Amino acid sequence: MTLGEVAEQEASRPFHLVPGLIDASATMLAGRSEGGKSTLLSDLAAAALAGGEFLGRHFTQEVQRVVIVSADLGGPGEYQRRLAARGIEPSTPGHRCALVHFRHPLPHHWNELTGELAPRQGDLVIVDPISFLIPDDGPSINSDEGVRAIWGPLGRWAEAGAAVVAVHHLGNKFGGNGTPMGNSLFTGVARINLRLEKKRGVPVLTTSPNSGAAEELTLDFHPDGFRLVASESAGVASERARSRRAQAHSSRWVPVADWVAANHAASTPAEVARGVAEQFPDLSGAQNPARQIAKWLSERRNLGEYLEQGPGGEWRRTVPLVP
Repeated sequence: MTLGEVAEQEASRPFHLVPGLIDASATMLAGRSEGGKSTLLSDLAAAALAGGEFLGRHFTQEVQRVVIVSADLGGPGEYQRRLAARGIEPSTPGHRCALVHFRHPLPHHWNELTGELAPRQGDLVIVDPISFLIPDDGPSINSDEGVRAIWGPLGRWAEAGAAVVAVHHLGNKFGGNGTPMGNSLFTGVARINLRLEKKRGVPVLTTSPNSGAAEELTLDFHPDGFRLVASESAGVASERARSRRAQAHSSRWVPVADWVAANHAASTPAEVARGVAEQFPDLSGAQNPARQIAKWLSERRNLGEYLEQGPGGEWRRTVPLVP
């Protein structure tokens, strides 16, 4: 294609379907099982069908149709119920919303998404989750071959003009190919990567776009879906979290350091360690608390960050550089 042909093609398609959240080509949403990913995508589908906002942001163009490819057992029914709870009734014309169910498909199953069902320009395609789309005898989901096997049809849908949003589960299991969904090709293929998780019990959506600043959106769950509470840049959110951890760390060790300065200013490190272990028996979970505390003092960690010995050997509390 010439530069002019590419420019003409790109001009007919926005860069983002929802600014900063949903790419016009490929978006990945990651999170743990039962973490709210399908609920969030039900919010997206309902907003697209109703012409509303998604997490407080307008769509850059009208979505002609929503195609939900669900591989979960009972997945289409769950999506139908969620959409109904958001005001999208079963009477919605089929040309605007289609639910497709297949699990561990063989190559010919992809043929179901041809003809009238074939994703096309103006469609929003949700694939939830992608891990079930590899046949039982297929390659590992974490291998390059497994990723390419999935992105073959998904990439063709995106090339046809559809905005594809794929879901994958995160987990703690380890195997020959690393952690579940650990292949870096996933994040490389998608132009926006989203991660939904709970932080301090609050649902948080973190964005990692290929262009533009990453964001952290704090959400609140309602019976009819998620609501946006606040948003800030991921860098600011990370700094805020670091500050909270530092404050919690300080509040734990400062009282102990003050007690040492007041009661053991002239003691040896071993005497300080024994005294702290007796005065604060729950401070260390080690089998030998005094030994652990002495190690902290020598390595300038934990309690050792807040104590130092002056020129005369006296113990005094310090103020770490990080508040």
